[in-house]
Parts: sequence; structure tokens; C-alpha cells
Amino acid sequence: MLVFIDLDGTLIDTAHPRWRPYQDGQYPVDVNEIRGLIFPGAVDFLQKCFQRGINVVLVSDSHPRYVEPIRNMLGLEGIFLADKPNTQRLDGYIAISPILQQELAHRENCFFIGDTKLDIEIGRKMRIRTILLQLKPVPDSDVDIRSGVGDRMGNLKMGPTYCAYSYTDVLQIFDDPDRKLYALESRIIGQESTNVIRFWEHSYSYDTRTAIFCLARQEEGLCDSFARSDKYREISNPNR
Repeated sequence: MLVFIDLDGTLIDTAHPRWRPYQDGQYPVDVNEIRGLIFPGAVDFLQKCFQRGINVVLVSDSHPRYVEPIRNMLGLEGIFLADKPNTQRLDGYIAISPILQQELAHRENCFFIGDTKLDIEIGRKMRIRTILLQLKPVPDSDVDIRSGVGDRMGNLKMGPTYCAYSYTDVLQIFDDPDRKLYALESRIIGQESTNVIRFWEHSYSYDTRTAIFCLARQEEGLCDSFARSDKYREISNPNR
């Protein structure tokens, strides 16, 4: 199995704007400070991946001055200045690695994990399954619509294959990816799932609830053999 994984907001809690000068390479990063910002469970998750023989590759848009010491601390291989969602830099990294090329020959066993739509989009362009990992809410003051940081709706609309809310969720997806698909997508391949995309829900003061759940992703692309946009053509039809 091959797993590409984002850094900021996915492995370490550094999505706050105050980290941008460091991510841009303007200042050296203090690894000891970063060590205290590793998300709970992240190190254990990586160790379990290594124990399972999963090849984990870090993919970050940040400057090498920032990425390299953190990458070494986490014991990961990977690239910096990836320019997500463009694939050119990552394609070049893969091109010089026979091991990664061999892994990508079985795209059904490859995943891209990240917290923003840029991570989902690059994974879709690579035609592999994607996992939107949402570990913590982002304050409105820190939301960045351009990158997708904190933009929950925008990230969901990019069409991740799965949504996860913990590293345990991610490992469960690895264990049985077909049964963790959304309900309609799973049904297509003869599996059973109760997973849905929770786009929006709201409790009103008079004790009723309105919810919009989807049973499959509407987005379709080269990576999306499970997407069912054809089933949602009538989603806005008031008579359906």
C-alpha cells in the first residue's frame, strides 16, 4: 500500500496563519516546538503504517527549510514545494523511484490523505482514493478559502472518496476500503455501507431538524469509478 500524506493540519497542528512565515522559509523552525504540535495519535498512526509495511510519503507545499527538519523528526520520506494541486513535482519524485512506480501500478491500494481541497484535488488528478481528514475545527478567523483550510463545505465538495475524523478512522478505511465507501458507491460493487456525506444539518428552535445527506459523491473524474453523479440529477427537484 502507498499513502501520500499532507503535513500542516494533517500531522501537525500548524494551519494557523502565524506559521506561514516559517512555511515560506523566512525563519528557521524550532523542531522542539513542532514536536508539541504533533496531533495526538499521529506518531502511533505512522508507526502502525510502518509495521504494516505501508509506504508513507509526505507531500507538502512548504519550503524545505521548514519541511526537512520536520520530515526527519517524523521519519518520513517526501517532497516540499509540491505546488498542490498540480502533480508535476510529485510526478517527478515518483519518476525516479521504481518502488513508488510499482506501488502506483495498483492504484486501488493508494491513498492521498489531507485536510484541504488541495490534497483531495491532487489525489483525484493522480487517480487514487482520497481521505479528507478533519481532526479539529478551524476558527473563522483562520479560514483560508484559497487553500481550503477550515473551508469544510469546499473541501467536501471537492469529492473525497472518504471522510475521516481520527487516525483510527483512517486505519479502518485501510482495513476494508470497499466497505467504507459511501452507501450507494459501496452498493455498486456488492458491498454494504451506511456511510453518508453530511453536507449540512441544523436543529431548529421548535425541535425539528433539517439535514442534507448524500449517499455518494457527485464529483466525477478519472479516479472516480465509484462516483454517481448520474443519480443526483434530480436532487434539486422539489417533487422527488
